[in-house]
Amino acid sequence: MNHAQRIAIWLPYNHRRRDGPHGGRNHIVRLFCFPHAGAGASVFLSWRGLLPAVIELFPVQLPGRESRLKDAPISDVQHMAEQVVAGLNGMWDRPFALLGHSYGSVLAFEIARRLCNVEGVPLLRVFASGRHAPHLPEPHPICSLPDLLFLREIQRLNGTMLDLLGDAALREVFLPSLRADYTANETYLCDASGTLLTCPLSVFGGQTDPAVSEMELKAWSRLTMATFRLRTFPGDHFFLYSATATVLQAICEDLLGGEP
Repeated sequence: MNHAQRIAIWLPYNHRRRDGPHGGRNHIVRLFCFPHAGAGASVFLSWRGLLPAVIELFPVQLPGRESRLKDAPISDVQHMAEQVVAGLNGMWDRPFALLGHSYGSVLAFEIARRLCNVEGVPLLRVFASGRHAPHLPEPHPICSLPDLLFLREIQRLNGTMLDLLGDAALREVFLPSLRADYTANETYLCDASGTLLTCPLSVFGGQTDPAVSEMELKAWSRLTMATFRLRTFPGDHFFLYSATATVLQAICEDLLGGEP
């Protein structure tokens, strides 16, 4: 079974068929979520029950982690985006939005570039979180560092790398997907004069994120022909998970014009 088919199988990680308050499935908005490097779909499970019924949460399970740990990770954003678009073919028939954090942001962006000009695909908005604009080169790449130095650099962002730093067996299991994601993220560079989004773009950032400046977040504005909105939240690089309530409120405002 290929990557695309497996992505389609694992996508409904916490899918629940629900009717919105206005009656009927036609009012549901699907929110596809892509996690940071090395993480699985479970990082979004705390959002279950916190979003209104009209937003249906779809955390995407990528190869090389959690329930797909045995699948070979992909170290190229373009390749991963192609696999996701193909694997989720048939899921783009209802209004939807894409959200990614850190590495997940450039993946969501590349998926959107492939879909936003396809007739009949109702892409409402892209949410890019915790990542400098993708036409800016990575200022401090770490993907080629030796294992322990690589993990210590990730820990600097407040990542939970302590177990991997001290356990060779864990490193053997989890490092391949982590390094593949960092390689994909740090080597990806889009052409700002290329395909622009035709849907609105919301960008989120952490106010004390040591890796991403507000100027680097603002630079995303060049990549859409529609409206652009930037918000920053209290917290470091992983504010998306620590400031959940305010982040979800912002998502609801941008998608629905209201609060959770």
